[in-house]
Amino acid sequence: MKIKLTLLPVAFNNKFNSFDNKRNTLLMDGDKPISRYIYSESVDDCLKKLCIKYLHHSYSWLDITLTDFRKVSDGEFEAVYFTQFPYVDGFYRAGTPDNLSSEETLEKLGEYYVGILSTHTTRRFAP
Repeated sequence: MKIKLTLLPVAFNNKFNSFDNKRNTLLMDGDKPISRYIYSESVDDCLKKLCIKYLHHSYSWLDITLTDFRKVSDGEFEAVYFTQFPYVDGFYRAGTPDNLSSEETLEKLGEYYVGILSTHTTRRFAP
């Protein structure tokens, strides 16, 4: 059995009001959400490694929440985590910051992840 841990880190920019399309930025790994398979480490260790690789924020500072757990296929499951923090220039070490109002970004994410982000951010998105 394989378990994939996915992290959806969203930076919100307080320069924009809650309804502004430019407010939320999702950090992605190219054209997919940030993820890592859990092997012999704990969930906390896996999340720490993702934060060290992708973010300039400390794992202990972030409020990371488990949002969903699903069966992806026979023998593979996915745990999806979400975190949100204030936008600052250079908040990421690696990855691609994508604006959540971009149709291209929403298409890349797909309905499943868009639904999670719509539930946990201040805006609702539609792919």
